[in-house]
Amino acid sequence: MRRVRREYGWVDERAWREGRAPLLRGLLDGPLYATAWARRNWEPPARLNLARELHALG
Repeated sequence: MRRVRREYGWVDERAWREGRAPLLRGLLDGPLYATAWARRNWEPPARLNLARELHALG
């Protein structure tokens, strides 16, 4: 999260939170990976990371 935020450092904090939260919710709404193997092995920790970031945004 920190690297992405740094990349968008020109965006003020309020706008960042207002834009980032819907993006994260959208990602969480569907599958993150195309293959069954990736969904089984990588999706659970990826979803946890996305949920943690969303929670941190408030």
